[in-house]
Amino acid sequence: MEESRLEKEKTPSRLSRRKPPVGLVFALPLADQCYGFGQIVARQDSVYYMAGFDHISEKPELPPDLLPGLRPVFLGNFFDILIRNGRWISIGVQPVGEFPFPCYKVKIGDHFYIENWEGIRLRVGSARDLDRVTFRTYTSPITLEDALRFHAGLGPHHTFYDPLRWENVVNSSKVADEGDAEGPGQDGPIDLASQWPR
Repeated sequence: MEESRLEKEKTPSRLSRRKPPVGLVFALPLADQCYGFGQIVARQDSVYYMAGFDHISEKPELPPDLLPGLRPVFLGNFFDILIRNGRWISIGVQPVGEFPFPCYKVKIGDHFYIENWEGIRLRVGSARDLDRVTFRTYTSPITLEDALRFHAGLGPHHTFYDPLRWENVVNSSKVADEGDAEGPGQDGPIDLASQWPR
């Protein structure tokens, strides 16, 4: 019987109070003697931007020299519960490579704006912008595990994996530098502070 999402997130041992550091590489259980791998890329308060890689192994081990050659397949904002409760196995801290960061749309009053991952609002969003980005989400970490399980051919596909796909995050990240001249805003970052509702 497939393990339920609730069972996956239960604490198998005492929950660590230590926050995992940026750069931490970890192994995720995908099946018996089958592990996927991820890394913490960045952090905002209690939310972690994590990458899941296209690599599986029979053991939760990853030589440091192998990491730079791994291909990221999923990226997203997740909580750290499965690292702190020990389900995801910490391997060690490694330098973080170059990763794209998504942009998001936010609605304020009657208008949509484009916001980068750091939370800086860049401009009013054009129709083209808004088709390429989503609202910011903070996802249960089991979603990353299940997405890697699907990628490895060990589980079903779900549409909520799609915004996490590498190619979709890359497309979203480009919105920050591609202001649409036909939209209601200007190209590039602008100061819209005076326009925010108070």
